[in-house]
Amino acid sequence: MKRIIILLMLALSIIAGSLTMSNQATALEPDYAKWGKLAVQETASKYGAEIVDYKYEGRYPDTSEAVEERFKLWVRQGAKEISVRVSVHVQLRTNTAGKIDFEKLD
Repeated sequence: MKRIIILLMLALSIIAGSLTMSNQATALEPDYAKWGKLAVQETASKYGAEIVDYKYEGRYPDTSEAVEERFKLWVRQGAKEISVRVSVHVQLRTNTAGKIDFEKLD
């Protein structure tokens, strides 16, 4: 009986530890991760294509109340790959996305 209790306590501590690590990983995401996910979703929807990869290009001032989070995405449409720059305009006060701009690159 003692063994079962010890094993049960060990299992619970392992589970609690893994949940804590999972929460820490989420907390360690960069600020732009939320906008990168949005850029990927919107680009996949707009182009009806698979997103191969993306790169964060940085944060740029938009207005005194907003910033532009800029990403470069590589999109596969059939056998063809194209690059698209996606700009997510974020309202600083509310931390919400405004307009999203797409620019096909050569």
